[in-house]
Amino acid sequence: MRPVPAACPAALWLEPSLTARLRYVHLQPGTTVAPPTALRLVQYLHEDGVRRVAIAKDRQTLLPIAVTDSVYGLAHRAVAEGKTLAALAEELATDGADDYQAAIASGRVLVPLDHPVDPAHCLVSGTGLTHIGIGAARQERLAQLRGPAPAHEPATSALQRSALAGGQPQWFYKGDGDALIATGEDVAHPAFGSDLSDEADIAALFIIDAQGRVWRVGYALANAFTDHVLDQQNPLLTGHAKLRACALGPELLTGGLPATVRGMARIQRAGQTLWKTAFICGQDALTHPIDELIAQHFKYRQFRRPGDVHVHLLGAAAQSFAAGIRTQADDCFAVESPDFGLALTNRRVNVAHAAITIYPL
Repeated sequence: MRPVPAACPAALWLEPSLTARLRYVHLQPGTTVAPPTALRLVQYLHEDGVRRVAIAKDRQTLLPIAVTDSVYGLAHRAVAEGKTLAALAEELATDGADDYQAAIASGRVLVPLDHPVDPAHCLVSGTGLTHIGIGAARQERLAQLRGPAPAHEPATSALQRSALAGGQPQWFYKGDGDALIATGEDVAHPAFGSDLSDEADIAALFIIDAQGRVWRVGYALANAFTDHVLDQQNPLLTGHAKLRACALGPELLTGGLPATVRGMARIQRAGQTLWKTAFICGQDALTHPIDELIAQHFKYRQFRRPGDVHVHLLGAAAQSFAAGIRTQADDCFAVESPDFGLALTNRRVNVAHAAITIYPL
């Protein structure tokens, strides 16, 4: 159980206006299914400790889904039966109800998609410098720290200029399923790290079926924590800087992503707002079509291994580091959007680094 830290405000429900219809897409040519209205799905532990999946009816109520204990299992069943995920969830919804707020308060809400048996079969990755505004903010902050910009164009600006011209986006790896944390969970800052900064983002969520076909399950809010001090030292260290936790919001939005997603990111320290900003993400705020970003990832055969789960970040919409914020222990991060229901909240904790011993054989 993971009670929400006292330093973090209670999750907020922002009533959505979801007009998009579900388009359940197989990325290889061929399969599209005409769908019902999109839903938001939640994975959580019942009071008896048993995993459940439910439809988020409103800020108070979860409608449990029968038969399955994971969105992973529900999605594979939808593929097998030729149904949309939303349609199958509605079909299997029971007459019972669980208390959503109680599940949040007691730390029983899980990430909205995982591999329920082996986290090694979940890959967390993303594309960087794909958000139209984030590259400019990053370069502005670099200029403040380092003085006048050099005569040559910085690598990050060159990458984004290339992206706007249709070039291949930056790709990064964050870890396997063990890198994922749920709303209410603490986010660890390792002692060897230089920084722990937030990156408000949206994650696209996928499963790979038995034939190696890619199915988009939905989308979730994300906070892709990064060591930006390390990243600033040398662009070649970006891979190391990205190896931090990735928090996923409590609700999986089935169907297509709205072209414009509006939200708010904030940090609280000692009960006071340290920083906050509104953000815009979705297709209208990205340098590439979302389908292209996803195709760039799944073109590699090793990412189409049957049974795997993929969590792919589309591009940071907001980050406090660019505003000069340096986080510290017990700071509380929050990301919210009316399209994604309850807020994603996490608290920073500092953790010791144990010495690693390599044993010869």
